[in-house]
Amino acid sequence: MKKAFLIIIAGIITLSSCVKNPDLFNNDSLSSITGDDHGGRSGSGTKINASAVPAAVSSAFSNEFGGAGSIEWKLLDNGNYKVQFILNNVKWEAVYNAGGSRLSLEKS
Repeated sequence: MKKAFLIIIAGIITLSSCVKNPDLFNNDSLSSITGDDHGGRSGSGTKINASAVPAAVSSAFSNEFGGAGSIEWKLLDNGNYKVQFILNNVKWEAVYNAGGSRLSLEKS
């Protein structure tokens, strides 16, 4: 009896340790959130003014996230542009290449 009880308890502990955080797999309506941020997550980069962002990057961002606020740009070491912003009370981070193609999007 004790042996069966211990096996059941060990099974419960094992299963409970395997539960994944559902927030990590939440796809919002903005979609295309990727795990590869092309240098954006490293924290490296230099803060820049919006006027220093190439027109193609700025235009792509504005077309996609026109209602964003608290916008902050960084030029990454690899030449990509990271933008952190707030949209609908959610903090976001996107990375664009110099041609204006979005490489990643994630909640920050």
